[in-house]
Amino acid sequence: MLLLAFLIIISYLIGSIPTAFLAAKIKNLADIRNEGTGNMGATNALIVIGPAMGLLVYFIDLFKGLIPVLMARNILGTDVSMGLCGLAAILGHDFPVYIGFKGGKGVATESGVIFVLNQFVMWLIIPCWIVLVFITDQFILSSLICMLLVPVFFAAFRQPSIFITFGTLYFLLGLFAHRADIARIAAGKEKSARASLSKYFGK
Repeated sequence: MLLLAFLIIISYLIGSIPTAFLAAKIKNLADIRNEGTGNMGATNALIVIGPAMGLLVYFIDLFKGLIPVLMARNILGTDVSMGLCGLAAILGHDFPVYIGFKGGKGVATESGVIFVLNQFVMWLIIPCWIVLVFITDQFILSSLICMLLVPVFFAAFRQPSIFITFGTLYFLLGLFAHRADIARIAAGKEKSARASLSKYFGK
């Protein structure tokens, strides 16, 4: 039990690493939480800093979820420990202790968690996100739909019930983290993906 608690704390601290915040500082930009969508994640890094840095932030944030779950699997080897460490990493990304608990929305970090829990489901989610962006022209809406698809795919492919439970918790946490974005989308005020990237790829 103490070992599990230790791993959960470590997972939270790993998840708390403010990747997009640090990337913006490296580029001599202001606090990324006051730019673009205000999110401290890969999507906003893509919008504010550019596609190359956005992709780098995404993969680092993905490893913030992947590493804690791998630790849990290799040290304790239980589904519950993997799910809890994944949850702790996502909470760390959303509420990072290093910068006043104002972080991102957990999408990339959840990707790393899901990749360890079930690689096949993650490989299905990636093309789903790309297709949804093309259909909806919305980064955040596409991400939210994909977060919902995680527990749906877990159930469809007869994964352990604990994975379905954690997948649902990750989605609900994502809804809470995106509450302001959801209100903006509902009001029709969310900037389109095409418009967000027009400064890099032309109108």
